[in-house]
Amino acid sequence: MVARYNDNVGALSKKRKGTIMKKMQVFFLCLLAIFTLTACGQEKGKTEKKASEPERTKVAYQESVVTLPEGVTSIEDVVQSEDNTLFLIGGNSDATQLSYWKSKDNGNSWEKLADYTNRLSEKGMDSTVRLANDGTGFVQMWEKEKAEKDPENTTVERYFLEKDFSLKPVSESVNETLKKEKAYTIDKLNDEKLLLTSWERGTFFVDIKTGKETEIYSQKDMILGKEVAKDTLYVVMSGKGEQVSISTGKKEKASAPFSKMVKLSEGKMGEPAAFGILKNSKDTFFCANDKHFYRVTGEKQEILFDKSKTMLGDVSISISKILPYGKDAFLVVTDDGKGGKLIRYEAKGERKQASKKLKVYTLKDDGFKNRAVKQVINLYQRKHEDVDVELEIGSENNEIPTDEALKKLNARLASGDAPDILVLDGLNVEKYQNQKIFSDITEVIEKNKTGDNFQNVLTTYEKDGKYYGLPLVFGAFCMYAPNGVEQETKTLDDMTNSLVKLSKSSKTPVFGSWDYNNLNTIFYRSYMAPKGKNLSEKDVENFYENMKKLYGLVNMKEVEKTKKVNESDISLLLGGGVSFVTTGETQTSFDYLSVIDDIKSYELADKVKNYPTTFLRDKEKMFFIPRNSLSIVKSSKNQDEAMEFLNLAIANETQDSLEAISGLPMNKKTFANQIKATLTENIEEVRTETGGKVKVPFGELTEETVNKWIEKLEQLNTPNNVDEILFQIIIKNMDDILTGETSVKDGTKQTMNRVKLYLSE
Repeated sequence: MVARYNDNVGALSKKRKGTIMKKMQVFFLCLLAIFTLTACGQEKGKTEKKASEPERTKVAYQESVVTLPEGVTSIEDVVQSEDNTLFLIGGNSDATQLSYWKSKDNGNSWEKLADYTNRLSEKGMDSTVRLANDGTGFVQMWEKEKAEKDPENTTVERYFLEKDFSLKPVSESVNETLKKEKAYTIDKLNDEKLLLTSWERGTFFVDIKTGKETEIYSQKDMILGKEVAKDTLYVVMSGKGEQVSISTGKKEKASAPFSKMVKLSEGKMGEPAAFGILKNSKDTFFCANDKHFYRVTGEKQEILFDKSKTMLGDVSISISKILPYGKDAFLVVTDDGKGGKLIRYEAKGERKQASKKLKVYTLKDDGFKNRAVKQVINLYQRKHEDVDVELEIGSENNEIPTDEALKKLNARLASGDAPDILVLDGLNVEKYQNQKIFSDITEVIEKNKTGDNFQNVLTTYEKDGKYYGLPLVFGAFCMYAPNGVEQETKTLDDMTNSLVKLSKSSKTPVFGSWDYNNLNTIFYRSYMAPKGKNLSEKDVENFYENMKKLYGLVNMKEVEKTKKVNESDISLLLGGGVSFVTTGETQTSFDYLSVIDDIKSYELADKVKNYPTTFLRDKEKMFFIPRNSLSIVKSSKNQDEAMEFLNLAIANETQDSLEAISGLPMNKKTFANQIKATLTENIEEVRTETGGKVKVPFGELTEETVNKWIEKLEQLNTPNNVDEILFQIIIKNMDDILTGETSVKDGTKQTMNRVKLYLSE
């Protein structure tokens, strides 16, 4: 994990703030894969939703991007006053300019109120600004260069942005409170109170005159969204909404429209929940979830439009704020890590009904796994308003077991009521291939077998000279270990013996206990998954025996309390373990190379250790993981539309639009651009969750870095597809086997009974 700045320094430079926000989103999305709702709660939620299903409005909404004020390319904050005046503060992408503006006509024209560029340039300052609804605000400034070198000892200057646009230093008592709490968000609510949120103690009101704190929520309460309307603070947390009186600090009963809005806005756990309140109306709310944009009033709930048909469906952006200025007109502030946009929506005419529906099916989804697929859906929808593209999820948030979802899919495939496009991740691809489920997409693959793409990955799904699947992104898994270990990877026995030997050579743990699950999934991919339907009882027993030996090399007692092996997710490819080698906390790392930022981690490790990076399993079989792979179902009646969907998916414009966190892109130019865009410092501080820390002289990721990694990735020669159901069967009783509650032999027999039953279906 790359260094995080001290919370007292605000949120770093403008560029780095965008990157940190995207990483936080991914972190929360990954949490979702671990903490899911109970089946009982899910069923209750589904029942409630049916009882008050939102109706779809017949009005069409025109989308347009608002032209920002002159010189502003990066939005710091935007608010809307009670009389609908817009206040915007922003600067340029390099954070060397900062100016303050207002608009009386909802962003059609702008008037400059103040310019703070000289204030920043005097000492090379960086800043964060949070505006209050009346146009005043709270400002933090710090010396940029000093913060990069020594963040923990960097002094932060704090000011109130006054109504005359001057900056007034906060009182000593308020400053001491803010320093003590190490706040990561500070909002000015009115002339009397601040709202402060800290990692360690939760959320507080802070009296602007005295600095006295009034606790509202503890650190356990994850606040996903908040808005202020006059004296009321509206707060959205996971699964609930609350209203708090700003003047008294007391919680009030949430209004019915607000409660309904909170229910509709529930998306993936941990995602921001932006919402807006129509000024001078306490019962008209606007919100969005991962699928729709809504309006909620005291009378009804309405779907205004599908996000996937607008710019809001782009997976690289999140909604920061919703600013309604009429019942049928509103502005949306977005954050994409590149400065953000202000997008206008106004009702214009009648909504056109789609004439066709294209169904894309994925076995599982948690908001993280299928980001590339969702990006293609968004681009396709915006080009084809006459087609509705629906992403069907077999098992969402574990509502039904994965094996039950698969049975339902198989029944649909057999009956002819199949989706048009399958996402192949986690499916038994070989079985479907033998059943001739897939259409021939050779035309798409051949057209793209050029030097622009990683051809070794592009041609993954081939049989008898024809192609039936298209990967959008990919990943790999690596071993980072001292010289010599890479010679012992051909079999699981060799690998285990080598690690046991290495563990005796040093007091440093051979690998991190918290990374055991990664080790388990990677070794399963390397030594078990390739066997497929030929998996034998001896193979299973050997896997359990070796994984038990490795389990005994590190202290797993603390891990066992919260992290069970049988809850591992084969498709959640989390990197970061190599940083523990960089900081000297472990001797080896078995880690996924799944996003561009992982490459930076390996480059940092090389500066310190310079160990060989080995793609498992060995030179004969260098595995890669095709991800977000698309295939057309042969029985689909929408072959032309599905084929056009795949052509768009591999097009340069689509690959260029993919986030660096979606996976390694198929297009080499996109890959190169993402590496070059990775933020680096001359001195990088690598930190780990367990307290490890080391400063590494680094610099930029250059063209030489790009070429080195392209050459490495072109050597990958064997696709590694995993049958997710089979994996779940294998790990079902692993915790009992590893801890000795069940013997390896008994555990193997239990597993093989389940395996035989599954393979016979």
